[in-house]
Amino acid sequence: MQSAEAGIAIRAVVAEVVAEVAEEELFLVNALETLDDEAVVKRLTGQEQRRDPLGFGVEAAAAVVTSIVWIALSEAVRKLVDSAADRLGEAKGRRHRKAVPTSVPPLTREQLAAVKTAIVAACLKAGLSESRTDVIAQATVSRLVLAPAEVEQGGNSEAVS
Repeated sequence: MQSAEAGIAIRAVVAEVVAEVAEEELFLVNALETLDDEAVVKRLTGQEQRRDPLGFGVEAAAAVVTSIVWIALSEAVRKLVDSAADRLGEAKGRRHRKAVPTSVPPLTREQLAAVKTAIVAACLKAGLSESRTDVIAQATVSRLVLAPAEVEQGGNSEAVS
């Protein structure tokens, strides 16, 4: 079980959002279970050069929601961690390569708004309609809002449907 401070696993949020708004991508989410989060982010962002971008016989364009939500959450959490480290003075001098975040801590309203903005921007950049974009952004933020309460109540937020 995760503590409330640890937050919810990014892969759990992605799985639940995809199950809600892009069920056709669940096979990809399930296939990504065998990889660690760093490998997933590298594949989804194209940092890992492969003939088949995702490694599962799927073109990247077919996995829009999975990619958008996973990458946006990873980047948002990384920014939060970097910002906190800067405020604490831990980021002075040389910056070390940081590990890919694996969970989203409980977020403030402002942080949730920033995540929503990142999701909306990524969806629109990918050419999704405004209505589809809104559904994806709302599902993601809703999942993040519910996460702290579920962790405190002992709910299993990592289940993949």
